[in-house]
Amino acid sequence: MDLAEEFFEMLRQHGYEVFDDKIKGSGLEMESLERVLMGVQLTPQSSKNVRFIRVDGGDQFLYVLMSTSPKGFWGPDKNVIDILAKQIKPWALVLLHGSSTCGYWFPSSTVLSCILKGEWRLGKDGYSYKVNAPSQVTRGEKFITPNKALAFVARQGTKAA
Repeated sequence: MDLAEEFFEMLRQHGYEVFDDKIKGSGLEMESLERVLMGVQLTPQSSKNVRFIRVDGGDQFLYVLMSTSPKGFWGPDKNVIDILAKQIKPWALVLLHGSSTCGYWFPSSTVLSCILKGEWRLGKDGYSYKVNAPSQVTRGEKFITPNKALAFVARQGTKAA
């Protein structure tokens, strides 16, 4: 199990509903995650890192990535960000670093601002933004405990209501 999956499992263990494909139940009319992301060219890793989370206060999308280096480096997929930016439901980017309970929380407005201001730039590959620690994560909200991560998820959910 990778760190992103461990993060989603932590949410499940704390009573959150985490959907990786079909969004169902509670009479909520919602498209499947697959349909929401239809037409997006996802890298194999990115496709499993977007989940729909149901919380008491509201629903949201989370896009969770783990660092690919000890110093902190992430490559959020441009296509995923573009699709999430069109969603009515709130969303956030979670950049894990070192463990499933440590990293940086970026609400959608911060992600889009970092991109718009050129703080995060597309790499030569043309499909992912290059985000390096420590300089490019300063606008994110750092968490180093499960409780802090859960507080961000809960807070985001209350904004959805």
